[in-house]
Amino acid sequence: MNMTRWQDRVTAMLGAWLLVSPILLGYGDVLLPTRNAVLVGILIMIVAVEATNAPALWEEVINILLGLWLIISPFLASFHGPLDALWNSLSVGALVMLFALWAILRDQDFQHWWQRHQPHA
Repeated sequence: MNMTRWQDRVTAMLGAWLLVSPILLGYGDVLLPTRNAVLVGILIMIVAVEATNAPALWEEVINILLGLWLIISPFLASFHGPLDALWNSLSVGALVMLFALWAILRDQDFQHWWQRHQPHA
């Protein structure tokens, strides 16, 4: 992956949103969803900023996994409290995964690798 992608910048903004969303959405006093949003938001921002500076496949894979965590964590951890915490986690997780997959599929290095590793008919 050798090109700067706008998807990484948007993903970094989603991480920043996660960081402040418990306060802005009014569930900052509910410990578990707040900690989850802040921790995962920081991780997403770090990985996305790194991907902006030096794009690599592993960064997108990590963001896919972080997005997946955001989708399943409310159910695994049984978030109690406002539905805003649940919907925020689900929607941001889906968007993070979408932008990471989009970045991978639009990357020319990945496309060349994929074509070289397909069985020939």
